[in-house]
Amino acid sequence: MQTSQLLYEVQDLPLFIQELLLKYGERESVSENVTLRKFNVVTIKELNEEFGLGILQKIEGYFNSYLIHSKDEKTVITMGKYLD
Repeated sequence: MQTSQLLYEVQDLPLFIQELLLKYGERESVSENVTLRKFNVVTIKELNEEFGLGILQKIEGYFNSYLIHSKDEKTVITMGKYLD
C-alpha cells in the first residue's frame, strides 16, 4: 500500500506574499506553538473582494505557497511552495 506524500520546496517568498499569508492565509495548527498559513479558495476570494482582480494577477504564481510561523506571529520559521 502506498501513502501519498505532500511534496514541497522550501524557498524565500517575497515580503508582499508573506504579509498576505500572515493576514489572510488559512490557519492550520502544526503544534501548540507553530501555525501553517496557506492560500485556499476562501482566502483568494477574500483578497479578490478586498483588492480586486489586480491582486490575483500579482500573486497567481504564489497560490500554492505556505508560511510557517510562531504562535505569536513574530517569527517566520520557514516558507516555500507546494509542488504539483
